Amino acid sequence: MLPILASIYGPPGIGKTVDLGYSFPTGDFIGQPSDDGGKPAGLISIEKVCGYSPRGHVAKTMADASKVIKSLPRGGHTVIDDFSGMARETVRACKKRFRNGYDVWDTVMNDAVDLLNALAQRGGVGVLNCWGTDPKSKDDGTRRRGGPELVGKLVEQVPARCDMVLRVDMEPMRKPWPAVYKCSPDRNYVMKDRLNIVNRVSPAPMNLREILRSGGLPLPYINEQQEDWTDKIAVMLRESGNPTGSANTLYHQLLELGLEQPLVRWVMRDALDRVVIERALTKHGSNFIL
Repeated sequence: MLPILASIYGPPGIGKTVDLGYSFPTGDFIGQPSDDGGKPAGLISIEKVCGYSPRGHVAKTMADASKVIKSLPRGGHTVIDDFSGMARETVRACKKRFRNGYDVWDTVMNDAVDLLNALAQRGGVGVLNCWGTDPKSKDDGTRRRGGPELVGKLVEQVPARCDMVLRVDMEPMRKPWPAVYKCSPDRNYVMKDRLNIVNRVSPAPMNLREILRSGGLPLPYINEQQEDWTDKIAVMLRESGNPTGSANTLYHQLLELGLEQPLVRWVMRDALDRVVIERALTKHGSNFIL
């Protein structure tokens, strides 16, 4: 099943980086340097919400990111955080090197291809975390679909290379987390799922770990205790008949056992989303025409 290349896109502040932090706690996060030149700036949200410090690597351009990926052990999972910003920085760097526009964009495209190949050759799951852009009408009267906010031909070429392209949206009535992943036929937005998971349950909970798990790809936790607790709580929620209604009770019971709050929230999140995804897949399979 591996390697898998996914792209997620949506507005800033909607929780994309946090979901990837929950989904890939043993993965490598590559992103723009912070103001002090240290680890990627965007990873602070993972530390504050998920309760652990991710393994971060600094890369300003796509060429920098490719070098980092090639230095990492094979088989690991990789997240490019703020790939939109990295693409823009790559263009800026190329414009400083070349005066000819053809050379600029040829280098940008080659750097993008090298990066995508490096992710594939590493062999795990590679995720491009992008800002989103809305549909636009071009000067020639044609219309470009919304999708990952990228530059030049990367707008079309990057999604074409991905196995999954998921749009992040909000459903305010969904509790306790309103953000969702969408993947459905849409003339206005680029979305795809070669793994045939999200397109069967769209909108899906914004939980890439549980989405991939439902497709037969379990991702590691930091410790076995967390995996055991998540499995047990998922069984309890599944058997309760009312997973959302039972969640608060089980949440407090875990806290009373002495587990730290960030871990408890993580366990409850994955267990609840697992049950929601399972039920949606079952419902989809129960009918030919939904």
